[in-house]
Amino acid sequence: MPATWHLGNRLRCLSSRPHRRRSHGWNIKRAPREPLKSIVPLTTSEIQGDLQAYLEQSEQIPSLVVIAAAVTESGFVTVAGGLLIQTKAPQGSKALEQLRERLQELPPLDALLSSGQTLPEILDLIFATVPYETMAEQPLQFYCSCSRERSRFALITLGSEDVQEILNSEGEAVIDCHFCHERYIFNREELQELLSELADG
Repeated sequence: MPATWHLGNRLRCLSSRPHRRRSHGWNIKRAPREPLKSIVPLTTSEIQGDLQAYLEQSEQIPSLVVIAAAVTESGFVTVAGGLLIQTKAPQGSKALEQLRERLQELPPLDALLSSGQTLPEILDLIFATVPYETMAEQPLQFYCSCSRERSRFALITLGSEDVQEILNSEGEAVIDCHFCHERYIFNREELQELLSELADG
């Protein structure tokens, strides 16, 4: 279950699902369950610094986080990238500090990316004398697992009473994916079809 982040004066990670999710005038009800919360204060007002503090204080994993992007005067993002290095072994903290010092000596990550250097080349620069092994590579792509079928199933799980209430009060159901912002609209006829399916068991 992906964590839900709330950025205010504190950084909050909800590691379990809330019992109720609201979406445009209707609720998806879940069994009551108290979320597990881990809260750490914001220390730097920057995403990379506060995320690193959260990982180190709450997760208690020594971490190195770098997030960078190059933006044109018109606001167009030309390159963007990030680096997350973690170690669970106590002896790995020394290597992590070496990498932190090495990053301070190098140009910013967005400058390295803008220069046309490949990711393996950038890793070689960062790790320098620290031996490392590439275990796997995966192409980066924007992907969301939401779909109209999954949204339809979410409506079915509400049960006939709630679907009927949506039909009577709204005339349609609107489901927004809060990850990719895709919107799924189920009109009156589709809701009536769902009610017929629920009635048939």
